[in-house]
Amino acid sequence: MMAKWTIGLDFGTNSVRALLVNIETGEEAASAVWNYPSGEQGVILDSKDAFLARQNPLDYLKGLRFLVPSLLRKAARLKGFAAGDVIGIGDAENDLDFLASCGYSAAVANAVPRVKMAVDLILEAPNGSGILELINRLMASD
Repeated sequence: MMAKWTIGLDFGTNSVRALLVNIETGEEAASAVWNYPSGEQGVILDSKDAFLARQNPLDYLKGLRFLVPSLLRKAARLKGFAAGDVIGIGDAENDLDFLASCGYSAAVANAVPRVKMAVDLILEAPNGSGILELINRLMASD
């Protein structure tokens, strides 16, 4: 039986962290951290309250774009993990690097054309419904 894995992401104050966990055993198999380049400055939305929004939204996107492929490369060295077994799903350009590092990729129905051209499967449903559609397909084929 093939091991099942999940990736958890934590977008914190100064960095984004990713953790790969074996769902069946709870083993934390690999982790990666990416510090936001905006650091302490970030983006201040209200000069009267510097803590209102310190993070720069672009840092989130850059962090995700860097971390997930990095985590998959680390995990590829683990026994029982095959990066080719990873199924990715996306909808926008920021997902392209991640999708390219997966063994199989899908796009929700409302994904941008560039993503649809890059994936193995285009789902019929948009947004979260597309994710559910993919999960149901996978469970039906198991």
